[in-house]
Amino acid sequence: MLVSDLEPGMLLAAAGDNECFAIYGSDKRWLRVRIKPAYGRSMDMISKVWDNPVLYLGTKKDLSIVQPWTDKFVLVNNEVVGVDPSSWRRMKPVV
Repeated sequence: MLVSDLEPGMLLAAAGDNECFAIYGSDKRWLRVRIKPAYGRSMDMISKVWDNPVLYLGTKKDLSIVQPWTDKFVLVNNEVVGVDPSSWRRMKPVV
């Protein structure tokens, strides 16, 4: 997926069937796409695993958010989280 194709309000899903969204962090939370964890495996510092689509909200300029490491944000389960820039290549639009 090309980041230049993003528009606010777009629904996004993990690109692979064996991938999911993972939310990391406790204070400043961020989202990554990762392989679905196997049952009973350690989740490291993951706060939540999310299989449903997420809603792209826009850039930090659009949302007036101060965040030095990412520019784009999504809504996951009523929570605004930053997206790890390396995860965009592992996402696809929901059609």
